[in-house]
Amino acid sequence: MRHRRLLLTFVLAVAAIGLATGLLRTPPDPLDGAPALLPEPITRITIQAGDATPLRLEHRSEGWWLTSPVELPAHEPLLRPLLRLAAAPPLDRFTTTASLATYGIEATTLHAEFNATRLQFGAPAPLADGRYAALGESIVVLSEELYRLLSLPPVHFINPRPLAALTPLQRLDLPGERLTLQDDGWHADPAQDNADALAERIEAWRHLHASRVVLEPTDAPASAETVTATAADGRQRRFTLLTRDPLQLLDVAQGVRYDVSNASPTLFREP
Repeated sequence: MRHRRLLLTFVLAVAAIGLATGLLRTPPDPLDGAPALLPEPITRITIQAGDATPLRLEHRSEGWWLTSPVELPAHEPLLRPLLRLAAAPPLDRFTTTASLATYGIEATTLHAEFNATRLQFGAPAPLADGRYAALGESIVVLSEELYRLLSLPPVHFINPRPLAALTPLQRLDLPGERLTLQDDGWHADPAQDNADALAERIEAWRHLHASRVVLEPTDAPASAETVTATAADGRQRRFTLLTRDPLQLLDVAQGVRYDVSNASPTLFREP
C-alpha cells in the first residue's frame, strides 16, 4: 500500500511539472518549424512593378551589385534585412480553389524572383503585418516589411558611396591635380609638400558618402569640371562636377547623380 502511494505521488508530480512547462512555453509562431521559403542561398533578385524597368541584383565575389536599371554596387545595409525576410518561413501557407484576384493578386501587381523562386504579391492579409503572395500552386502570407522593401524605388538600392566599386584606389584625377598611388605612397602632381593634407584628401574621397542619390539620365554641361577615379585593376568612374558647394557629382554613363550635403573641405586642393 505504501509503495502504491509513493508511486501515485511520483506520477502526480511528473504530471504537474509537465502541465507547468506547457503553460509557461511561448506559443509557437505561425508555421513554427516550417521550412524556409528559399532553401538555397539567394544570389539573384529581380523585382518587377507593373511596366517599370525591372530592378535586378546579383551577388558577385566582391558583394551585391545592381545590374538593372544601372550597373553599380548595391547598398548592402538595405539588402541584409530584405534577404533575411525573404529566406524566413512564411507566416502562413495554403492552397485554394479561389481565383488569385480574391487575394488581390493581379498581373500588374509587384512580383519578385529570388533565384528561380517567383512570388506575385497581392493584398494585405488579416494576419498582422502580413501580405498575400502566390508561390507556385500555393498562397503564402509573407511579412509586410518584405513587401515594403521590395516596393522601394531602385535608387534606394544604389550604394551611396561613389567610389565603393573602386577598391583598391589607384589614381584620382581632380580639377588641376592628379593623385597617384606609387610604391612609396600617394603622390600629387603638381607636387604637394604637405603630406598630411594629401593623405586627408585621399581618405575624404575614399569615404565620400552621398546624402541623396538620384537617377538622372542627362548630358553633362560642356564646360563642367570632371573627377575621374581609377582602381588598381583599371576599373574607372568618371564624374562631372556639377557644383562644389553643395557637392554634386554626375555619372553620365550610368545616369546617376550623387548629392553630398556634408562634403569635407579637404576634397579639393586649395589654390
